[in-house]
Amino acid sequence: MGRELTALSVRLRPAASLAAYVDNPIGRYIAAPNAAAFCTSETLNGLSFWGRPAGVDVDTVTIALRAAAQRPALLVDVRKVDLLDLDVFDKLSAELTAHFATLGAATIRLAVVVPLRPTGALFQELFGSLGHKASAASFPCPADALGWLGIHDPTLPDDLERLFRRPPPSSVLLERLHGVLDRQPTSQARDTARVLGISQRSFQRRLRDSGTTFRREVNDAHLRIAKALLSATEQPLKWIAIEAGYGSLQHFSSSFHAHVGMSPTRWRILAAERPPAVGLARRR
Repeated sequence: MGRELTALSVRLRPAASLAAYVDNPIGRYIAAPNAAAFCTSETLNGLSFWGRPAGVDVDTVTIALRAAAQRPALLVDVRKVDLLDLDVFDKLSAELTAHFATLGAATIRLAVVVPLRPTGALFQELFGSLGHKASAASFPCPADALGWLGIHDPTLPDDLERLFRRPPPSSVLLERLHGVLDRQPTSQARDTARVLGISQRSFQRRLRDSGTTFRREVNDAHLRIAKALLSATEQPLKWIAIEAGYGSLQHFSSSFHAHVGMSPTRWRILAAERPPAVGLARRR
């Protein structure tokens, strides 16, 4: 790439919350259960994904990405993604496409660190499709990616490894919460906190620190269960609405359309027609 962008070394520190990161992202990172966004300087920001990212991971990092949108270099590290849900992949693709569309004439250098597994090809396809807005290339390790970007920050690869080794404590809470809501999608916050063995106030605070809310997690659970039932059964929509925790068929249909962009019936037809893809798996 030629010109060096920066030679500064910045030790990333965790932001207190997503709101705190949005207010002042430089030198900080914000982590979701299986993803993180970080910003080292006025020059570079980045995204990391690992394990099995979900919708809440995409929501958190894309909100954070908008807070540091005008940096000329973007590093995306996906080498430790084990499996990517098809719906999550579609959501990430849509969010990134929308993000790049807002940049106008701005040019970004995009370096992607991909795994040497089938999922790597999927990410290369995704980020390659953004090439009309960015000069993009993929690499096997962060050091090579940073070198191509013209950035010399010897602490950043270690910081990325630290994120992978030490996922945020909230990830355990969210994993347990998803399990509760998958079994009881109509659970209330007070009852859920009691099941999780935590006070309701602390429960709500830890969700905020993770960039989410109880209402959002409930909505995600309803949608997650509905999609699983639409894919795996031939039950009528009214039955699925009740099983997924919606108050009525009308609420189910309107909420599903608002979040997915199509009716449950149309989504079921497309899901049945969609061939399986290597490296992708449905959540349920």
